[in-house]
Amino acid sequence: MNIFQRKSDSRFSTFEILIWWEKRRILYNAIMFIVGILSFFIGYITIPIIYIFFAINLNILYTFSWIIEIVLKYFNSNKSTQQYVKWFSILFYLYSIIAVLSYIIFPQLLDWTLIPYGL
Repeated sequence: MNIFQRKSDSRFSTFEILIWWEKRRILYNAIMFIVGILSFFIGYITIPIIYIFFAINLNILYTFSWIIEIVLKYFNSNKSTQQYVKWFSILFYLYSIIAVLSYIIFPQLLDWTLIPYGL
């Protein structure tokens, strides 16, 4: 779980926080790609464009990770920020995997995903 933690003794600037999260976005997108491919081949949804919508939605949510941390940095201590980084990362990865795979079991959830796109 070292990928989800940073050194607690160092203070990161806003730019360093942004870079740290965006480097992990590459891993996040790789994991989501693998989960999406698995979901495509074993699931109910066989329209590839749907997975592009999933990816857009999940990446928008992922962007909030560093936004929230920057806000926490200015209002809380470094220790609480370190806990946030660890737990947000772990929970968001799990949430994303479960969200994509849940469309296999509950395809009716697809309608909620497509509402923002007017589909």
